[in-house]
Amino acid sequence: MKIHTRGLLTLQADALTLQADAITLQADALTLQADAITLQADAFALQVDAITLQADAITLQVDAFALQVDASTCNTANHGKIPQPNMKISFLLSSL
Repeated sequence: MKIHTRGLLTLQADALTLQADAITLQADALTLQADAITLQADAFALQVDAITLQADAITLQVDAFALQVDASTCNTANHGKIPQPNMKISFLLSSL
């Protein structure tokens, strides 16, 4: 009977070790899932940043076009002459 008892205790110890290993593997799996979610969140944030940069680029293009239109209007209004700044403004700018 003692041999059976030892055998059972050994099997129970082995079972506990296997359960501990299974719990460790589950914890590792949860950690990997958390890491994956974090990476997905980071990827989403990068996509938002990319969209924001694209919007900024479009805004700059619109601003550049508006400046070209302004320059063209100024050029047409002055018959191709570059407007000369007011003397006071010239003096103030040169003193900077």
